[in-house]
Amino acid sequence: SSADQLSDTAPIQFLRPASGALSVSMDQNLSGVRIRTTVGEAVSAAASGEVADTGFEADGNGRYVILSHDRGYRTSYHNLRSVDVTGGTSITQGDVIGSASEGYLFFAIEQLGFPLDPRQFF
Repeated sequence: SSADQLSDTAPIQFLRPASGALSVSMDQNLSGVRIRTTVGEAVSAAASGEVADTGFEADGNGRYVILSHDRGYRTSYHNLRSVDVTGGTSITQGDVIGSASEGYLFFAIEQLGFPLDPRQFF
């Protein structure tokens, strides 16, 4: 039906994972955006999906969560103070996945391995 065809081609709707202003935008050196946060502020899933990975990067990005979504999309949330989800867990858009650290959240969206500008989605 026409409705089925439309839903097959409609893009995923992403929400901003934290309420703050964008402090740094995507460019050739940055594959996502930085969103201003307060330390301990809740970070929410931008879209429904599954937890693909969680961990800690010692290179300055700190704790992180990566979610997989339909149509080959992935979202990444870095510089977290805490991680409240585990790998393989199903997540609904808006669920709290962790809390922010050090005043900003690094957030990225990619599709099939290609970085996309999150500002185009919210």
